[in-house]
Amino acid sequence: MEETKRQIAEAAMALHGTVGPAYTSMSAVADQAGVTRMTLYRHFPSEEELFGACSSLWRDRHPWPDPATWVASTPRRRVLHALGDLYRFYAENAAMLGNLIRDADAVPAELRDALAAGPFTMADALLDAWPRTRRTEELRATLVHVCTFTTWRSLSNAGLETPRCESTASSWVMAIAPGR
Repeated sequence: MEETKRQIAEAAMALHGTVGPAYTSMSAVADQAGVTRMTLYRHFPSEEELFGACSSLWRDRHPWPDPATWVASTPRRRVLHALGDLYRFYAENAAMLGNLIRDADAVPAELRDALAAGPFTMADALLDAWPRTRRTEELRATLVHVCTFTTWRSLSNAGLETPRCESTASSWVMAIAPGR
């Protein structure tokens, strides 16, 4: 029974990564999983429950970078380390993250809120490397901006490889950081 449940969650995860949540029907999940709709609904009575299982499975397999590891000798190195981790994560998970953002209205509010809060959490972890100054607000806004998936995707779509995305975004941060 657990194997069937995992198989269904994997099918939903695969469809969310290819066509996106807004275009993933329960029937398509059942077909992808090789089960009947009745079997699917027996394990997941609602789309929300299926989305929760799918999201949990995806997070287990694709953990977000851990800000606790972003310790470095200088704020610049800390930002480069963080953006390296974060932008590699974005590059490896671009299809799924792009679909989740595109289909935000089809994503449960809890997940949508967590995705939206992520860049703020990461920015605050990086902000701790600098003393508070009159420019702290601008620095935090810049850190939030460079920590978003859409910033990485924009730089990547403009033709930059991930390491150059990191250095470009880092230079934006350092341009306004105190004690550059």
